Amino acid sequence: MFEAIISFIIGVCITLFAIVFGRKSGTNTSTEIRGGNPGNGKLFDKIREEQRAAKERIENSERVLEQNERVISDAKDRISKAREILGRIKQGIQNVDD
Repeated sequence: MFEAIISFIIGVCITLFAIVFGRKSGTNTSTEIRGGNPGNGKLFDKIREEQRAAKERIENSERVLEQNERVISDAKDRISKAREILGRIKQGIQNVDD
């Protein structure tokens, strides 16, 4: 989750940086984005790709988190079953000793 937040913040910062420093005096930013300035089109493509990659990392992190939660739940179930069996074994030993 932390990685997702950091990736989002980085994407926003890159976008704002491109908008602020990509402007030229007397030009329209929307014209630049559409290709009025060839360099800006590549810059915005790169930003979009970075955002897409960040989104994929977020989705992958969420999937891994869900898998880890399932593994932890299964492990807790196994531990409780093992404790139950251990308790039965202890009772059996005590019954034999009596």
